[in-house]
Amino acid sequence: MKLEKLVEARAYDEALMLAVDLKALATRGDALQDFATRFEAMRKRQLRQRGFFDRWKR
Repeated sequence: MKLEKLVEARAYDEALMLAVDLKALATRGDALQDFATRFEAMRKRQLRQRGFFDRWKR
């Protein structure tokens, strides 16, 4: 997943833009729950990358 690779590379600005776009697409496509499930799974795998997830919360 490109988003996860960006988070791993600490390219947080680019990762945030992609995550926002993916969430918007999921909302339009009535797949927000799928997005949330995948995003949460990624968060659990990337626990050490708190910077990205702190920014995401804002």
